[in-house]
Amino acid sequence: MSPHDEADPAYDVAASGAGTHARDELAGSARGWLRVQLAVVGFIGLCGALWTTGGPAGPAWLQWLAAALAVLAFALGGSAIFLVARVAYPVRETAPASALGDGAQSRTWGRLRGGTRLSFLALLLVVAATLTAWWPDTSGGGAIEVRDVGGQAWCGRLGDAPAGAVRVNTADGPATIPLDRVAALREVDSC
Repeated sequence: MSPHDEADPAYDVAASGAGTHARDELAGSARGWLRVQLAVVGFIGLCGALWTTGGPAGPAWLQWLAAALAVLAFALGGSAIFLVARVAYPVRETAPASALGDGAQSRTWGRLRGGTRLSFLALLLVVAATLTAWWPDTSGGGAIEVRDVGGQAWCGRLGDAPAGAVRVNTADGPATIPLDRVAALREVDSC
């Protein structure tokens, strides 16, 4: 019979209470981290829901990288929740708290530490995936609209012009407008 067996009359009740207190304290800490982890996974989902509906930003490889980072972040967040939930809400106990050795206690702490580290890693990955949306948009139409002082407008791409003039290559052919007649010049998506 082991010295920590419940059937043993020498069973130390004080040690049992201390072990239970330590386990409860660890579980309480894990429950707090579990809330944080759920918020992280919710943030990952929110970032996916708020993804811009406009045209994609950046090259295709960057979009695939962002998608892979987001999926990996979600998987790591789920794994982190699983690890910490095992500490926060243990399913079964096979031995009294005093009978749990230092090995079991250190494994429990290891799960909690591993889960929190995975949470931070998931958060970093989703931030990196979100940052790809800030890729500069260079897909501008390149079209220019030129209005003269009389209200007439030309739309097209800029071309080479003599000094003191603007040349616009329109669908109807090139148009050269003297700079002293230009009232407005602006970039547009298309003509």
